[in-house]
This record gives sequence, C-alpha cells and structure tokens, in this order.
Amino acid sequence: MYWAKALAEQSKGLELRDKYASIYKLLATNEDQIVTELNNAQGHEENIGGYYHPNQVALGKIMRPSGTLNSII
Repeated sequence: MYWAKALAEQSKGLELRDKYASIYKLLATNEDQIVTELNNAQGHEENIGGYYHPNQVALGKIMRPSGTLNSII
C-alpha cells in the first residue's frame, strides 16, 4: 500500500499519479480485509504437489491468499 500511496501523492509523473490514485484509495479502504485474509492464510500446512514440480493451481491459491488484494491489483 505504501508504494501506491507514494505514487498517488507524487507530482513529477502526473500519469502515474492519476493511475495509482484510485488503486491507493481501494487499498486504503480495504486494508483491514486484506490484512485479515493474509493473516488467515498463515500457519497452515499446505500441499502443493511436490517441491520441484508443484501443482501450479494449488501454488497460485497459496501464494495469492487475498482475493481482495488480487482484485485490486
């Protein structure tokens, strides 16, 4: 969220500022939900189907546990 805030508040790149202002607003509005989703994903054993050749679908779900964050970015 800090990177989005920095980009949304800077004044050198107006195109970047305009693009990231809405992203920052969504992240700030949903911060509690995102943190809750990330915290709930911790501390559980997960099966990714192998170390060298993991199941990509299972790995994607585990590595991207916040649906709210995923929908914003």
